[in-house]
Amino acid sequence: MFPPVGVVKPGPNHLVYCTTKAALAAMTQCLGRDHAHQNIRINAVCPNEVNTPMLRTGFEIRGLNPDDAINELNQSVPIGHIAEPEEIADVVELFNFR
Repeated sequence: MFPPVGVVKPGPNHLVYCTTKAALAAMTQCLGRDHAHQNIRINAVCPNEVNTPMLRTGFEIRGLNPDDAINELNQSVPIGHIAEPEEIADVVELFNFR
C-alpha cells in the first residue's frame, strides 16, 4: 500500500485531514500484518480528490468556481479526471467478492 498523495504532498490548512488519512494508512498496514496469520486481509480505499459536494464547497469557500477548479484538477490526473463517488464505490464493491 502506498501512502495517499494528499499525505505525501499535503495542501495548506489540511493538518487534521492529512493526519487522519496517514493514520488510516498506517492502521491498515499494521492490522494486515497482525492478522495475516489468521488469513484475514485488511484493505483500505484512500482516494485523493473525489468530485463531491464537500470538495466543491471547499472551492467555493476559497472564492473559486468549483467547475473551473475541478477542470484544473482533472488536468493533473493521469487518467484525465478526478474520481467520481461511483468509481470509489466500485472499488469498495470489489472487496465483497472472494
